Amino acid sequence: MATLKELPGFYYDPVKKRYFPGKRPPAPSTPAPTATARSTVTGDMQAAHAKQARRGSTYQSLARLKANPFAYGARRRFQTQAQDRIYGSTSLCRSQMVPHSSPLVALAVSPDSRYMTAVNDKGALYTYQEIAEPSVLYSNSWREEMILPGEVTSVGMAGMRYVVTSLNPRSQILIGTREDVTLGNTFFVSFPSIRDVWNSAFDGRALTLATEGGVAHIADIQRLDVDRRRFGIDALSLYRDKDVVYAGLRNGSVFRIDMRIKDRAESLLGQGDRDPVHNVSMAQTNQLFVGKRSGQLRLFDLRQMSESGRLSTAIAEYPDHVCGTSKRLGLAHDPDGRYLYAAGSDCRVRCWNMQTGQLLRAPPANTAAGSLLDSEFPCQVPAMCITTSTASGDTLQLAVGNSVLTYELGRKSLDIN
Repeated sequence: MATLKELPGFYYDPVKKRYFPGKRPPAPSTPAPTATARSTVTGDMQAAHAKQARRGSTYQSLARLKANPFAYGARRRFQTQAQDRIYGSTSLCRSQMVPHSSPLVALAVSPDSRYMTAVNDKGALYTYQEIAEPSVLYSNSWREEMILPGEVTSVGMAGMRYVVTSLNPRSQILIGTREDVTLGNTFFVSFPSIRDVWNSAFDGRALTLATEGGVAHIADIQRLDVDRRRFGIDALSLYRDKDVVYAGLRNGSVFRIDMRIKDRAESLLGQGDRDPVHNVSMAQTNQLFVGKRSGQLRLFDLRQMSESGRLSTAIAEYPDHVCGTSKRLGLAHDPDGRYLYAAGSDCRVRCWNMQTGQLLRAPPANTAAGSLLDSEFPCQVPAMCITTSTASGDTLQLAVGNSVLTYELGRKSLDIN
C-alpha cells in the first residue's frame, strides 16, 4: 500500500479519501438528543416540579390569568369564588335595641341607613334617626310614635316619607314624614273600595297596594285617585318598576301590569302547584325573582318565554331554605342582584349567589366566632333590609327580637382571624 504523503498546508480525510486545506480535521459534532431522550425525566424530578408548580401564590395566579387573553371564564370563576368567600365571612355587626318594645315584626330602612321605621307585634310604631352631632335634645335613639290598629303587613320608605299598611276593618294606611323635614304631618288615608292590604310599594309619591282581589294603584298620594286592577284572587306581594307592576297572587301565579294601559295584565307564571307567592322582585335587568310560601326560591329570565307567553324554566334555584310554617320570615337581595339573604324557621340566615345558585358558607376559621352565616339567633328573623351607600357599602339590617342588627356585608369583626 502506498504511503500517504504529507503535504504542507493540507490534511488527509480517510473517510472521503482526499486532501483538504488546513492543519487538522474539525472536531466531530455532538448528535442532537432524540425526542424520547429530551422527554425522559426521573420520577423524583417530576414530583419536585409538580410540587414547585403548586406553590404559586394567589398574586401569581392572578397575574397568569390577566396575561392570558383567553382565560375570561377562569378569571370570572376565580373572581366569583373570591367574592363569595368574602361575603360568606361577614361578621362585623352592631346592635340597636328598641327600648320598652316587644318583638319587632316589620322594618324599613332609608338608602343611607340613617333613618329606620319599625313596628312590633303590638302595633307600636317606632322611628330612628341618626344625628350627625348628637346633643341633649337630639340623640341617636328610638322614638315611639303611635299604636297602629290591626296587624301590620308592610312598612315602606322612600325619600322623606314612609308608609305602613295593616289589616284593619277600615283598611287605614299610615303615611308619615321624617322628623328632619316639614312636608306635612303624619296622616291616615282609607279607601272604601280597598280591603285587606297585604303589601305595598312606595316611591314617595305613588303608592301601589296588594289587596284583596287584585292591585290598587294611587298615582299621587295628595290626590288619592285609585286605579283598581282585579284578578279575583288576593295579591300577596308586588314590585313596581316605574309604571310596570309585578304582582304575586295567592294561587301561585305572577302578573305583569302596565299601569299606563287600562285593563292590561299579562300572566307570567301559571298557577302550577297553587303555592302562594310571598315575594316578587327584579334582581337584575330582565331577571324576575319569585319566592313562594313553601320556601321555593327561583330566578327567571323575562326574555325566555314559552310559546304561551309564560315563564317555564328557572335560570337559577336556591335550595336548602328552611321555611316551615312561619308566617313572617325576612328575605331580601342587594340592588345589584348578586346575593340573596333569607331567614329560616330554624333561626338562621342563609345566603346564595343569585347568578350561580350557590349556597354560601362561612370559612372554617369563622365557625362559632360571630359570623352571620354561622349564627343561630335567639328567635326567628321576621324582617330584613339591604341598603347600599358609598360610605359603608352594602349593609344588612335584621329585626331580631326587640333589636335591629346591622351587618356590614363582606367585613369581619376584629376578633375573627
